[in-house]
Amino acid sequence: MNFRRIYNRLSRTYDMRHTSPTTLEIRKKEVPLVRRFASGRVLDVGCGTGFHLPLLKNITGMDISEGMLRLVKSENPVLQASAERIPFRDRSFDSILCMFSVLNVCNYKKAIKEMQRILKPRGIAIVSVASIWDLDYDSLTEKKKIKLTNEMKKKRFQVSGEDVELYLFSKEELVDLFEEGGFSLKLFDSLFILQKPRWGDLTRFSVREKIRLRVERFYPKEYGCIYLMVFRKL
Repeated sequence: MNFRRIYNRLSRTYDMRHTSPTTLEIRKKEVPLVRRFASGRVLDVGCGTGFHLPLLKNITGMDISEGMLRLVKSENPVLQASAERIPFRDRSFDSILCMFSVLNVCNYKKAIKEMQRILKPRGIAIVSVASIWDLDYDSLTEKKKIKLTNEMKKKRFQVSGEDVELYLFSKEELVDLFEEGGFSLKLFDSLFILQKPRWGDLTRFSVREKIRLRVERFYPKEYGCIYLMVFRKL
């Protein structure tokens, strides 16, 4: 898939689609993590239209899509590049943001290797991804019984007439990938355990759905449809 072309096409409706209640719930989790853990010189890998850029001062945005970058309103610098080939010198940054869908759509092994390369020792990587539970399973009980193959971890759908495929991660798989890349896990959180995300749906969550979202904090986080992780480079 040509994700540069796909995101260029989606850029025209990207901000509108991401005013959905689902995205707003994700932002409620992401923003405190960014403000708490990101410091020093920061690179936002896959910055899209620049939502996270105003949160920090010394931050550079990077995205594969020039269409997305043209919509960035922040005064922070931005450049077009791929997560698999980041055009900065070794140990150039103190922190990296790599938020939702970037690792799901790129060569994640190359991207993690690049993040390790450009981070300074003890640098921080803040990551969010779609997990294997962002699939159509009926209950937590069924989820526990399923052992997924790599092919089963692929989620395919269409957006604005474009075919899109996401690779979905288990918690153990993503932690192992980062540990193999020279990182240690510092924090793990998740979202959408009882309440399913409603991608692209601008309808507000009902009272019952909001209650499910609040009750989720008492359930095992590994079953969330969205994972949020903070890693430290060793």
